[in-house]
Amino acid sequence: MGTGSKNLQRIEAGQNLTLRTRGLLAETLQVDPHELLQPVGSGISGMVDDPVATLRAIGVRVELGRARPGARFIPVLSLAVAAGYLREPAAVEVLAWCELPGRRARPPVGTFVARVAGDSMQPRIPRGSWCVFGPVAGGSLVDRILLVEHRGVVDPDPGGSFAVKKIAAVESLRSGRRLVTLAPLNGRYKPHIIEVSEAEELRPVAELVAVLSSD
Repeated sequence: MGTGSKNLQRIEAGQNLTLRTRGLLAETLQVDPHELLQPVGSGISGMVDDPVATLRAIGVRVELGRARPGARFIPVLSLAVAAGYLREPAAVEVLAWCELPGRRARPPVGTFVARVAGDSMQPRIPRGSWCVFGPVAGGSLVDRILLVEHRGVVDPDPGGSFAVKKIAAVESLRSGRRLVTLAPLNGRYKPHIIEVSEAEELRPVAELVAVLSSD
């Protein structure tokens, strides 16, 4: 592999396994990269945590490495890093690159694929679905499903300060602040109401374009 023994020890301990290192390992062992993520002794291909195997299983063309110039490939991201990728693409490690089936035109800049955990957006987004997100278009955000970022959000779906929710309402207050209602589609979950003073406090990261699959 061309790597030092100490680095190899860290890899064997579950550390420093970047996409580049994973590709080197797969090439050295002459196996598909996703096989390196399977449990020892497992004969089951395509673990849930492996985006390459799960996307390929539903007919999506997936490649590792960098996207080819001019190709119709879009990044496969974690929702928790999507905002960082849209701000500084070079600073975020992309899980993989995929070409959406049935798409001839190149998707708009800012389009990506990510997996949504949890079931707060069922039935529109079943648990574990791979979804296509795109840039947020202008106009009112009400009644649209968005990936939003806010430091006050604690959501079980993407986790951290991100949430995939329907913007159910935006109410202006006399103080100049606004109440934004983030609504789940699953009736078992309650809406999340956030009070903001400026648009930047609740930032729409991306808009749901399509649901590709679910487990």
